[in-house]
Amino acid sequence: MPNPPQKPSAFTVDPSWDKAVRDITKTFLDRVRVLDAPGARRSIADLIKIIRAPEAKGSELDTKKRDARIALDLIQQIDQAHPETVLIESRNWQGDMDQIKKNVRNLLKTKNYDDVAKLVPQIIILVENNEDLYTRVKSAEVLAEISDQHPLLLERYLPRFFRLIFDDSLDVGQYVAEILYNIDFHSFDSHSPEKLRKILLERFRENLVNTFTQVDYSRHFLKYGISIENFTKTWIWNVLVTVKPDPGFTLVKVDPDVPMKFDRIRNLWTIDLNAIQFRSSKKFHLFLEPAESPVFTIQATLSYKTTEGKPFSKDLPPETIDLYALAPRFMTNVNFGEAHCKEFFEFKAKVKDNRKFSIADSVNLGSFTTSVMNAINAESIITVREYKVDKIKDQSDFFSEMYFHGQTRINRDEVAIVVRIDGEDRTFVFMIAANVPANIVGLYNRILSKISKVNGEKVIEELKCPRCLEPIDPGATFCPWCSFQLGKQS
Repeated sequence: MPNPPQKPSAFTVDPSWDKAVRDITKTFLDRVRVLDAPGARRSIADLIKIIRAPEAKGSELDTKKRDARIALDLIQQIDQAHPETVLIESRNWQGDMDQIKKNVRNLLKTKNYDDVAKLVPQIIILVENNEDLYTRVKSAEVLAEISDQHPLLLERYLPRFFRLIFDDSLDVGQYVAEILYNIDFHSFDSHSPEKLRKILLERFRENLVNTFTQVDYSRHFLKYGISIENFTKTWIWNVLVTVKPDPGFTLVKVDPDVPMKFDRIRNLWTIDLNAIQFRSSKKFHLFLEPAESPVFTIQATLSYKTTEGKPFSKDLPPETIDLYALAPRFMTNVNFGEAHCKEFFEFKAKVKDNRKFSIADSVNLGSFTTSVMNAINAESIITVREYKVDKIKDQSDFFSEMYFHGQTRINRDEVAIVVRIDGEDRTFVFMIAANVPANIVGLYNRILSKISKVNGEKVIEELKCPRCLEPIDPGATFCPWCSFQLGKQS
């Protein structure tokens, strides 16, 4: 039986690394010790420079590039964005854990998830390294509470919880088991530390690199998750995932934010995951924006190198998505009234999405409004209220606001739609609220396809921030959601 992973210690320099990599990582640690965050970031940039340097000629193993990737991954395990700010050197640190727990509870209660995310890496370090058992147990308890309410905040730290499940403390193990269950209950379907240890030890015995995929939905995007588990006995590096483009979708975002580029020669998207430690894993999500094509296929390939430089490649199972199948059938002649529709849209719906489009100058807004209403009514989603200013001398005075409501035939799930068409800036605002995320993706696809079929393919163009993908106003120079500088918009 293989030995369980050892309790992780603070980041140290491996003496077997290339000298240049050793020097850079030593400088990083020296800068951290004197709280020189800019200097530490410069060291990280030096490692990235080595990684991005041209490949060595011939078939010889480029040990410097390999070691730089491993060193960078170890540093980023502390915290991917700002590892230099969260390193806690003292193993005998003791603080008011009860007050920390209260603070975290208040932040979760007020949904201040950004501040919780900043605390997470520090609390994990306390569980891993602190010599005081009480501090470690209370820290694990705080993490368990976070995972219960917002497990995505802990998902990127999954490899460290793999190691902590083997902790000597039963209390720490119990809380870590709860965390693993909350993060991925499909793989870890038990709250028992013993059962989860057996699951992981079985994977360690297999000595394989495993991959898992999962399809989910977020707003009007398809969220395609890929998990890579390295249950071999060595690091794997130069870990790349390539995705083949499809006319049915556009790859708009990767979460967490990792290097991504499009290779025009090979016609592939390439996502660079750097390196994955042995007995560890990485998970990321591709955000795909569907086009009007109702059916598309996601094809991805994993490639990596072993520590000896031997390359491996593995095709992931293709995933075919039928967007029309996501749009449910609705009951006819069911009208709950305007008040019920507004209440569901504003307060009761579990998920909601808001999209904004510019309308071409050649389009008559009255005719366009009619086509939108007909496309929504064709789904048996009933018009609840329509307010329209159309007795006008100029198209810029046109305004229409419409409310729609529907109830699905099978599960009696509700859907509410709000549409606003404004002639002043020639925009079309399209909002859907529902209880099932997949319904939003399917309905957008079906309804927008009908609108384009009647009016033409290029009569509307979506207005959204390229970084956060939230809707923006026409002519905006910065995003009000993430403050991204957009430049002058047409």
